[in-house]
Amino acid sequence: MEGLFTTCDTPGSVGDIGSLPDVLQTATFSKDPEFQLQALKKLQPNRALMVMEYWSGWYDHWLDENHQTGLSNAEFQDTLKKILNLNASVNIYMFFGGTDFGFMNGADPLSSSPFYAYDASSYDYAAPLSEAGDYTEKYSIVENIVSEYNTVKTKLPEKPKESKKYAYPSVPITSYLTGEDIIARIDAKDKVKETTVQSMESLNINNLNGQSYGYINYRKRVNLTTDSHLKIIGHPRDIVMLMLDGDQKTNILSEPTDLTGFGYWVNGDQEFAFNEADAGDRQLDLLVENWGRCNYGYPKDFDQRKGLWEGPVVIDGIEQKGWEITAVQFEKDWIDSLQGWRNMSEKAIEKGPALLRGTFEVEETLDTWIDMRNWGKGVVIFEQYKPALEVTFSNKPTYRNLANETIQGSI
Repeated sequence: MEGLFTTCDTPGSVGDIGSLPDVLQTATFSKDPEFQLQALKKLQPNRALMVMEYWSGWYDHWLDENHQTGLSNAEFQDTLKKILNLNASVNIYMFFGGTDFGFMNGADPLSSSPFYAYDASSYDYAAPLSEAGDYTEKYSIVENIVSEYNTVKTKLPEKPKESKKYAYPSVPITSYLTGEDIIARIDAKDKVKETTVQSMESLNINNLNGQSYGYINYRKRVNLTTDSHLKIIGHPRDIVMLMLDGDQKTNILSEPTDLTGFGYWVNGDQEFAFNEADAGDRQLDLLVENWGRCNYGYPKDFDQRKGLWEGPVVIDGIEQKGWEITAVQFEKDWIDSLQGWRNMSEKAIEKGPALLRGTFEVEETLDTWIDMRNWGKGVVIFEQYKPALEVTFSNKPTYRNLANETIQGSI
């Protein structure tokens, strides 16, 4: 391979870990530029200094109590000036905030509970250009500093106008598919039969490449007594919805304290107790959602298989075998093929997963936001807008509005 190769880490804390011989090392940080660049210069004294990621702000995680902004405007300005005074080149990350489309949100490893911090969909990052593409005070700071430090004086071009925004009317939900409808509509090629539960990645689908994103459902028939108990050995990756005959028995996540209970990744070997009404020959479904994978860390952080794989599922002390496993990947062709939607006026939706559909028309396509503050966690899919978007918990206001550019079609 030919080209310029670099490595990018925080030299003040990790030194040359992750670097390669004869490959330019660069730095990432938000503060203490003197300390970081001095450490970088010691590692490679005869090479140019480069800040590959100067973190202009920060991003949010699910269940954060407050919106994360990272550096204040004053801190951002001061650090940027110090970087340039040290004769270092700099790349601002992020310069333009954005949105984590589809299931590509990522996560951070933590050394203590809850051990993972899953990134939210909004990646505004408090950047010089916002998630909506609007100018912020940090943009003006960059503009002024570049003009001040640039040895070649040039005329700054006029800034393009910000995009026009519009609040479209609310979208009525007119039809739906139940969780059972969804599983029934999954192609046979995305369903496998296994003796024991398997991870997403090990499924014999997608030309032996397994499943990468979305949800995975584990189904079998079970005979329950009035005091049966189900135990998932190990940790689920990442959350489990337990259903009997399509009716969800586990509670919806609403508070951080819920994470220590059954169905969440924080604690292993958790049990679920059935009651008298659950007894009998029942269809058991364990629908597992992949919340995101770590996108940086140490080697140990990258063994990130999703689903149920750390151990078997046990009912009343007996390992359960003979599973139908379904990959629910939300691929565009599958979404476009969905038919047989139920009318919302016909029957109330039972507790459990569902797809809800509404349509709207616009005469002029303008930038807008999706306001999901009254909803739980899930995905938003636009028929004419290929990516899916994760949406937030209804009681967490820090990232409930998602910016979208010129959207139209069905929701």
